[in-house]
Amino acid sequence: MEGIEAAGGNGRGVPSAATRASKILRDFKRLPMAKEPTEDLVAFKSTYASSLAKSEQILSLMGEKNRDALASQMIEYEARKSKMVDILEDEKRKLVGDVAAAEYKKAADLIAHLDALASQAVQNRQQTRRDLEQIRTNTSARLESLKKQYEARAKEFEMVMGDLSAKTGQAGASGAKGKGRERK
Repeated sequence: MEGIEAAGGNGRGVPSAATRASKILRDFKRLPMAKEPTEDLVAFKSTYASSLAKSEQILSLMGEKNRDALASQMIEYEARKSKMVDILEDEKRKLVGDVAAAEYKKAADLIAHLDALASQAVQNRQQTRRDLEQIRTNTSARLESLKKQYEARAKEFEMVMGDLSAKTGQAGASGAKGKGRERK
């Protein structure tokens, strides 16, 4: 029972400190980092190493001897940055200009279409007015013609009725005397 210390009367022992340490070491060795580095660790180390190298380079450039080199690099960086910003602004202006031109063209087309519709509506209204005036004129002329025809027929009817009543009056006067006396 090596490594086990007696504890109580149940016969079970509590592991000793050495046993616990060896177990912890064994578990630690089973971890991936203990045996070989993982991809994340390798990537972190390479990134850290490159950042450290860049930092050292910057620190060396910041020295008295290399101040001009650092200034020229900063000027070059600012020039590239300014050029890139100008390019991006120009592209943005072109894009905004293209969008604005397309929207303007759509608006102009819509206005032209609305103008055409308004012009068509005015023409339709004028044509309707002319048609109504023509109908009114034709109706007035037709009514006048019907009135003249009615008056002519009324005069003709009066003349025929006058002739008929004259003939009836003459025939009735001569025929009434003879017929009335024959009856007895």
